Amino acid sequence: MGTSGNHRAHLVWDWNGTLLDDIEAVIGATNAAFAEIDLAPITLEQYREMYCVPIPLFYERLLGRLPTDAEWERMDGIFHRHYTERRVTCGLTQGVEELLAQWGGRGTVSPC
Repeated sequence: MGTSGNHRAHLVWDWNGTLLDDIEAVIGATNAAFAEIDLAPITLEQYREMYCVPIPLFYERLLGRLPTDAEWERMDGIFHRHYTERRVTCGLTQGVEELLAQWGGRGTVSPC
């Protein structure tokens, strides 16, 4: 589908941390997972300073080395178990509904 001028037909959004305000669930799940594998909890500030993708590099920053495949699978599974429990309390980021409605009113589609 072509566009005319500066009109864009589609806007692609990131879900976690952009549209969905889930940082408390992420920090809670991260720290719950860390407790299960004997790592110290981290603060929101530490998380923001150290977080990177791919996620194993985030763990490398915390551990001082890349996790083994077995460690990565265990940490990932533990994190997702705790995140799944916490995500039900998350809502949309303030102002997102209005923003999406504005863009939708301009004829755009916003897939996440």
